[in-house]
Amino acid sequence: MDVWPLGIAIFISVCCIFYLWELAKSYRVSVDLDGIEPFASTSGKGSGYATTEPFASGNGEVAQHIDDTCYDAFYAKVYDYLVQPLARAPMETKVSLEFAEKTKPRSELRIADIGSGTGIHVELFAREGVLSVVGFDKSEHMVAEAKRRFPTREFVIGDASVATMATADQFDMVTMFYFTVYMVPERTQMLRNIYLWLAPGGVFVCHIVNKVKFDPVLEAASPFVGFSVQKYADQRVTKSAVTFEEFDYVGDFQLNGSRAVYEEVFKFKDGRVRRHEQRVWMPNIDLLVGEITAAGFKYAHHTDLTAIGYEYNYLFFFQK
Repeated sequence: MDVWPLGIAIFISVCCIFYLWELAKSYRVSVDLDGIEPFASTSGKGSGYATTEPFASGNGEVAQHIDDTCYDAFYAKVYDYLVQPLARAPMETKVSLEFAEKTKPRSELRIADIGSGTGIHVELFAREGVLSVVGFDKSEHMVAEAKRRFPTREFVIGDASVATMATADQFDMVTMFYFTVYMVPERTQMLRNIYLWLAPGGVFVCHIVNKVKFDPVLEAASPFVGFSVQKYADQRVTKSAVTFEEFDYVGDFQLNGSRAVYEEVFKFKDGRVRRHEQRVWMPNIDLLVGEITAAGFKYAHHTDLTAIGYEYNYLFFFQK
Protein backbone atom coordinates (compact mmCIF):
# COMPACT_ATOMS: atom_id res chain seq x y z
CA MET A 1 0.00 0.00 0.00
CA ASP A 2 1.35 3.40 -0.99
CA VAL A 3 1.33 5.58 2.14
CA TRP A 4 2.67 8.69 0.41
CA PRO A 5 -0.73 10.08 -0.71
CA LEU A 6 -2.14 9.58 2.77
CA GLY A 7 0.88 11.20 4.39
CA ILE A 8 0.73 14.17 2.05
CA ALA A 9 -2.99 14.59 2.72
CA ILE A 10 -2.42 14.57 6.48
CA PHE A 11 0.43 17.08 6.14
CA ILE A 12 -1.70 19.42 4.04
CA SER A 13 -4.61 19.14 6.49
CA VAL A 14 -2.40 20.02 9.45
CA CYS A 15 -0.89 22.97 7.55
CA CYS A 16 -4.38 24.23 6.71
CA ILE A 17 -5.45 23.98 10.34
CA PHE A 18 -2.46 26.01 11.53
CA TYR A 19 -2.98 28.54 8.75
CA LEU A 20 -6.59 29.03 9.81
CA TRP A 21 -5.47 29.30 13.44
CA GLU A 22 -3.00 32.05 12.60
CA LEU A 23 -5.61 33.73 10.40
CA ALA A 24 -8.11 33.65 13.25
CA LYS A 25 -5.57 35.32 15.56
CA SER A 26 -5.16 38.19 13.11
CA TYR A 27 -8.89 38.78 12.75
CA ARG A 28 -9.81 42.16 14.19
CA VAL A 29 -12.74 42.06 16.58
CA SER A 30 -14.75 45.19 17.35
CA VAL A 31 -15.99 45.61 20.92
CA ASP A 32 -18.98 47.79 21.75
CA LEU A 33 -17.57 49.98 24.52
CA ASP A 34 -20.49 52.40 24.44
CA GLY A 35 -20.88 53.83 27.94
CA ILE A 36 -17.43 52.67 29.03
CA GLU A 37 -14.54 55.13 29.24
CA PRO A 38 -11.41 52.97 29.62
CA PHE A 39 -9.20 56.02 30.18
CA ALA A 40 -11.70 58.16 32.14
CA SER A 41 -10.84 59.58 35.53
CA THR A 42 -12.62 58.19 38.56
CA SER A 43 -14.54 61.43 38.93
CA GLY A 44 -16.42 60.82 35.69
CA LYS A 45 -19.72 59.05 35.25
CA GLY A 46 -20.13 55.93 33.15
CA SER A 47 -23.42 55.06 31.49
CA GLY A 48 -24.96 52.59 33.90
CA TYR A 49 -21.66 51.61 35.51
CA ALA A 50 -19.62 52.70 38.47
CA THR A 51 -16.58 54.25 36.82
CA THR A 52 -13.09 52.86 37.32
CA GLU A 53 -9.58 53.89 36.31
CA PRO A 54 -8.30 50.73 34.61
CA PHE A 55 -5.18 52.42 33.25
CA ALA A 56 -2.47 54.53 34.78
CA SER A 57 -2.29 58.12 33.53
CA GLY A 58 0.06 58.86 30.66
CA ASN A 59 0.96 56.94 27.53
CA GLY A 60 3.05 53.83 27.93
CA GLU A 61 2.10 53.25 31.55
CA VAL A 62 0.66 50.07 32.99
CA ALA A 63 -2.29 49.29 35.24
CA GLN A 64 -2.23 46.02 37.18
CA HIS A 65 -5.35 44.10 38.24
CA ILE A 66 -5.31 40.96 40.39
CA ASP A 67 -8.09 38.39 40.90
CA ASP A 68 -11.43 40.08 41.74
CA THR A 69 -10.24 43.55 40.72
CA CYS A 70 -10.01 42.36 37.10
CA TYR A 71 -13.80 42.23 36.86
CA ASP A 72 -14.58 45.91 36.42
CA ALA A 73 -16.82 47.67 33.87
CA PHE A 74 -14.26 47.35 31.08
CA TYR A 75 -13.71 43.62 31.56
CA ALA A 76 -17.45 42.99 31.86
CA LYS A 77 -17.81 44.43 28.36
CA VAL A 78 -15.05 42.39 26.71
CA TYR A 79 -15.50 39.15 28.68
CA ASP A 80 -17.91 37.39 26.31
CA TYR A 81 -15.85 38.35 23.26
CA LEU A 82 -12.94 36.43 24.81
CA VAL A 83 -14.65 33.50 26.50
CA GLN A 84 -17.61 33.08 24.09
CA PRO A 85 -19.81 31.18 26.57
CA LEU A 86 -22.49 30.44 23.97
CA ALA A 87 -20.18 27.75 22.59
CA ARG A 88 -20.85 25.60 25.64
CA ALA A 89 -23.71 27.09 27.68
CA PRO A 90 -26.59 25.40 25.75
CA MET A 91 -25.22 21.91 26.41
CA GLU A 92 -24.31 22.73 30.01
CA THR A 93 -27.82 23.91 30.81
CA LYS A 94 -29.40 21.02 28.89
CA VAL A 95 -27.54 18.21 30.65
CA SER A 96 -27.93 19.92 34.03
CA LEU A 97 -31.70 20.10 33.63
CA GLU A 98 -31.91 16.52 32.40
CA PHE A 99 -30.17 15.29 35.54
CA ALA A 100 -32.15 17.52 37.94
CA GLU A 101 -35.43 16.38 36.39
CA LYS A 102 -34.79 12.88 37.69
CA THR A 103 -35.84 14.09 41.14
CA LYS A 104 -38.16 17.02 40.40
CA PRO A 105 -40.21 18.32 37.44
CA ARG A 106 -38.55 21.11 35.49
CA SER A 107 -41.42 23.49 36.18
CA GLU A 108 -40.72 23.19 39.92
CA LEU A 109 -36.95 23.64 39.84
CA ARG A 110 -35.41 26.55 41.76
CA ILE A 111 -31.90 27.20 40.43
CA ALA A 112 -28.92 29.29 41.52
CA ASP A 113 -25.98 29.88 39.17
CA ILE A 114 -22.91 30.91 41.16
CA GLY A 115 -20.36 32.96 39.23
CA SER A 116 -23.05 33.84 36.71
CA GLY A 117 -20.90 36.42 34.90
CA THR A 118 -22.74 38.11 32.05
CA GLY A 119 -25.79 35.93 32.59
CA ILE A 120 -26.14 33.55 29.64
CA HIS A 121 -26.76 30.42 31.75
CA VAL A 122 -29.45 32.19 33.77
CA GLU A 123 -31.15 33.26 30.55
CA LEU A 124 -31.04 29.74 29.10
CA PHE A 125 -32.38 28.15 32.28
CA ALA A 126 -35.23 30.66 32.36
CA ARG A 127 -36.14 29.91 28.75
CA GLU A 128 -36.47 26.24 29.66
CA GLY A 129 -39.41 26.98 31.95
CA VAL A 130 -37.92 26.42 35.40
CA LEU A 131 -39.80 27.80 38.40
CA SER A 132 -37.06 30.31 39.25
CA VAL A 133 -33.41 31.03 38.54
CA VAL A 134 -31.06 33.59 40.04
CA GLY A 135 -27.47 34.42 39.13
CA PHE A 136 -24.94 35.33 41.82
CA ASP A 137 -21.63 37.03 41.09
CA LYS A 138 -19.10 38.85 43.29
CA SER A 139 -18.51 41.51 40.65
CA GLU A 140 -20.99 44.39 40.63
CA HIS A 141 -19.93 45.14 37.07
CA MET A 142 -20.60 41.63 35.80
CA VAL A 143 -24.00 41.78 37.49
CA ALA A 144 -24.66 45.17 35.87
CA GLU A 145 -23.75 43.78 32.44
CA ALA A 146 -25.96 40.72 32.98
CA LYS A 147 -28.90 42.94 33.94
CA ARG A 148 -28.31 45.10 30.88
CA ARG A 149 -28.37 42.07 28.59
CA PHE A 150 -31.19 40.21 30.29
CA PRO A 151 -33.27 42.82 32.15
CA THR A 152 -36.13 40.43 32.97
CA ARG A 153 -33.87 37.98 34.83
CA GLU A 154 -32.64 38.09 38.43
CA PHE A 155 -28.98 38.79 39.16
CA VAL A 156 -27.54 39.50 42.61
CA ILE A 157 -24.14 40.63 43.86
CA GLY A 158 -23.09 37.85 46.19
CA ASP A 159 -20.15 35.88 47.57
CA ALA A 160 -20.79 32.15 47.95
CA SER A 161 -18.29 32.00 50.81
CA VAL A 162 -20.77 34.01 52.90
CA ALA A 163 -23.51 31.82 54.35
CA THR A 164 -26.10 34.62 54.38
CA MET A 165 -25.99 34.98 50.59
CA ALA A 166 -28.97 32.58 50.49
CA THR A 167 -31.13 30.63 52.92
CA ALA A 168 -31.37 26.96 53.88
CA ASP A 169 -33.18 24.69 51.39
CA GLN A 170 -33.72 27.64 49.01
CA PHE A 171 -32.66 25.86 45.80
CA ASP A 172 -33.12 22.53 44.05
CA MET A 173 -30.02 22.94 41.89
CA VAL A 174 -26.86 25.03 42.25
CA THR A 175 -24.47 25.33 39.32
CA MET A 176 -20.87 26.49 39.04
CA PHE A 177 -19.67 26.67 35.44
CA TYR A 178 -16.47 27.77 33.70
CA PHE A 179 -13.71 27.29 36.30
CA THR A 180 -15.62 29.14 39.05
CA VAL A 181 -14.83 26.45 41.62
CA TYR A 182 -11.09 26.97 41.03
CA MET A 183 -11.21 30.69 41.74
CA VAL A 184 -11.80 30.16 45.47
CA PRO A 185 -8.60 29.48 47.46
CA GLU A 186 -10.43 28.04 50.47
CA ARG A 187 -13.47 26.11 49.26
CA THR A 188 -14.58 24.41 52.47
CA GLN A 189 -16.96 27.12 53.69
CA MET A 190 -18.35 27.76 50.21
CA LEU A 191 -19.13 24.06 49.69
CA ARG A 192 -20.79 23.84 53.10
CA ASN A 193 -22.91 26.86 52.20
CA ILE A 194 -24.02 25.31 48.92
CA TYR A 195 -24.97 22.14 50.77
CA LEU A 196 -26.99 24.24 53.22
CA TRP A 197 -28.77 26.18 50.46
CA LEU A 198 -29.86 23.04 48.62
CA ALA A 199 -33.11 21.31 49.51
CA PRO A 200 -32.92 17.59 50.37
CA GLY A 201 -32.17 15.67 47.18
CA GLY A 202 -30.90 18.85 45.55
CA VAL A 203 -28.23 18.80 42.84
CA PHE A 204 -24.84 20.55 42.74
CA VAL A 205 -23.36 20.82 39.22
CA CYS A 206 -19.67 21.70 39.04
CA HIS A 207 -17.36 22.24 36.05
CA ILE A 208 -14.14 20.28 36.63
CA VAL A 209 -11.16 19.78 34.31
CA ASN A 210 -8.09 17.62 33.94
CA LYS A 211 -5.70 20.45 34.73
CA VAL A 212 -2.73 19.06 32.78
CA LYS A 213 -4.64 18.13 29.62
CA PHE A 214 -7.50 20.58 29.06
CA ASP A 215 -7.07 23.22 26.36
CA PRO A 216 -6.44 26.65 27.99
CA VAL A 217 -6.63 28.54 24.67
CA LEU A 218 -9.64 30.86 24.71
CA GLU A 219 -12.46 30.30 22.25
CA ALA A 220 -11.81 33.69 20.64
CA ALA A 221 -8.27 32.60 19.73
CA SER A 222 -9.32 29.30 18.14
CA PRO A 223 -10.01 28.98 14.41
CA PHE A 224 -13.27 27.10 14.99
CA VAL A 225 -15.79 26.84 17.82
CA GLY A 226 -14.93 23.87 20.02
CA PHE A 227 -11.62 23.29 18.20
CA SER A 228 -8.52 22.36 20.20
CA VAL A 229 -5.09 22.94 18.71
CA GLN A 230 -3.47 20.77 21.41
CA LYS A 231 -3.76 17.50 19.47
CA TYR A 232 -1.73 19.02 16.62
CA ALA A 233 0.99 20.58 18.79
CA ASP A 234 4.18 18.96 20.11
CA GLN A 235 3.90 20.92 23.36
CA ARG A 236 0.88 22.26 25.18
CA VAL A 237 -0.24 25.59 23.75
CA THR A 238 -1.06 27.96 26.60
CA LYS A 239 -1.31 31.37 24.92
CA SER A 240 -4.37 33.05 23.42
CA ALA A 241 -3.89 36.00 21.07
CA VAL A 242 -6.80 38.08 19.77
CA THR A 243 -6.66 41.34 17.82
CA PHE A 244 -9.40 43.85 18.60
CA GLU A 245 -9.89 47.17 16.86
CA GLU A 246 -9.27 48.96 20.15
CA PHE A 247 -6.46 46.83 21.58
CA ASP A 248 -4.39 43.68 21.19
CA TYR A 249 -5.00 40.89 23.69
CA VAL A 250 -2.74 38.09 24.89
CA GLY A 251 -3.66 35.58 27.59
CA ASP A 252 -1.39 32.89 29.02
CA PHE A 253 -2.18 29.98 31.36
CA GLN A 254 0.68 28.81 33.59
CA LEU A 255 0.29 25.74 35.80
CA ASN A 256 2.55 25.01 38.76
CA GLY A 257 1.38 21.98 40.69
CA SER A 258 -1.97 22.74 42.28
CA ARG A 259 -1.61 26.46 41.61
CA ALA A 260 -2.09 28.25 38.32
CA VAL A 261 -2.11 31.80 37.03
CA TYR A 262 -3.92 33.17 34.01
CA GLU A 263 -2.17 36.33 32.85
CA GLU A 264 -3.85 38.75 30.46
CA VAL A 265 -2.38 41.77 28.69
CA PHE A 266 -4.42 44.42 26.85
CA LYS A 267 -2.22 46.71 24.73
CA PHE A 268 -4.12 49.78 23.59
CA LYS A 269 -3.32 51.81 20.51
CA ASP A 270 -2.06 54.83 22.48
CA GLY A 271 0.58 52.73 24.24
CA ARG A 272 -1.17 52.19 27.55
CA VAL A 273 -1.30 48.68 28.90
CA ARG A 274 -3.67 46.86 31.22
CA ARG A 275 -2.48 43.64 32.90
CA HIS A 276 -4.50 40.98 34.69
CA GLU A 277 -3.27 38.25 37.01
CA GLN A 278 -5.99 35.76 37.86
CA ARG A 279 -4.88 33.09 40.30
CA VAL A 280 -6.63 29.73 40.46
CA TRP A 281 -6.31 26.79 42.83
CA MET A 282 -6.47 23.52 40.89
CA PRO A 283 -6.15 20.21 42.74
CA ASN A 284 -6.37 16.91 40.87
CA ILE A 285 -9.88 15.76 40.04
CA ASP A 286 -9.99 13.11 42.77
CA LEU A 287 -8.91 15.61 45.42
CA LEU A 288 -11.49 18.19 44.34
CA VAL A 289 -14.23 15.55 44.33
CA GLY A 290 -13.04 14.62 47.82
CA GLU A 291 -13.41 18.23 48.97
CA ILE A 292 -16.98 18.31 47.67
CA THR A 293 -18.03 15.00 49.20
CA ALA A 294 -16.43 16.03 52.51
CA ALA A 295 -19.02 18.83 52.64
CA GLY A 296 -21.76 16.18 52.71
CA PHE A 297 -22.47 15.64 49.01
CA LYS A 298 -22.73 12.28 47.30
CA TYR A 299 -21.11 11.88 43.89
CA ALA A 300 -23.76 10.85 41.37
CA HIS A 301 -22.51 11.21 37.81
CA HIS A 302 -20.30 13.15 35.44
CA THR A 303 -20.66 14.19 31.80
CA ASP A 304 -17.75 14.50 29.39
CA LEU A 305 -17.87 17.70 27.31
CA THR A 306 -15.79 16.26 24.46
CA ALA A 307 -18.99 16.01 22.39
CA ILE A 308 -18.94 19.80 21.97
CA GLY A 309 -15.19 20.02 21.48
CA TYR A 310 -14.02 20.48 25.08
CA GLU A 311 -11.79 17.51 25.83
CA TYR A 312 -10.83 16.88 29.45
CA ASN A 313 -13.68 19.15 30.59
CA TYR A 314 -16.48 17.63 32.66
CA LEU A 315 -19.67 18.46 34.49
CA PHE A 316 -19.76 16.63 37.81
CA PHE A 317 -23.12 16.03 39.49
CA PHE A 318 -23.47 15.71 43.26
CA GLN A 319 -26.58 15.31 45.40
CA LYS A 320 -27.53 16.32 48.89
